[in-house]
Amino acid sequence: MKQVYLDQNVSVQDVICLDVKQAHHIFDVLRTTSKEKIRIVTKNSGVFFGHVENKPNLVIDSMVDVFEENQSITLCCALIKQDKFEWMLQKACELAATKQCNRNTLVELEPVIALKDLSNYKSECNLVAYEKENDPSKHMAHYLKDNPQSITVCIGPEGGFEESEIQVLNEFGFDNCSLGKNILRAETAACYVLTAIEYQNHVEG
Repeated sequence: MKQVYLDQNVSVQDVICLDVKQAHHIFDVLRTTSKEKIRIVTKNSGVFFGHVENKPNLVIDSMVDVFEENQSITLCCALIKQDKFEWMLQKACELAATKQCNRNTLVELEPVIALKDLSNYKSECNLVAYEKENDPSKHMAHYLKDNPQSITVCIGPEGGFEESEIQVLNEFGFDNCSLGKNILRAETAACYVLTAIEYQNHVEG
């Protein structure tokens, strides 16, 4: 089902004028007709069904009783080569995107920060992917089995984190974890982490 995200409060029977970008996507790219049902996710007022009228109008038909995501994922990735970093961002967003995945929350990108500031992004479960972690009991799956409500995972640059950086993260309360026997590229590790979390959610569900 096609989906629209609205950064505003809405009510049933409201007629919403879509912005130019959203209207182009819904009407011109997706070629949505008035007979199609559209899923509408709002920032604060819930999830709705609606339909389009004449461009650029969207009509709110009914409110939807849906499962709300209750797990917060924070992915902290070191800077790598620009082309690889952009690819990583694209794929990470696709794995958690609102329109493609029917999620009820948007992906948020934060500004670049220093290592010392990662303590501000801690969650219930805090991990750092470390290629030198060989303890089988510290595989990422071990930390995910209890399905934490929020999780922060740090992924290092090309070549991995330096030991001094790992020490800093450990002091902040981040646990070393393994992503398996293979050494993964930074951009691949990001996709691995998000996929593993999604798989665990599916298993628990």
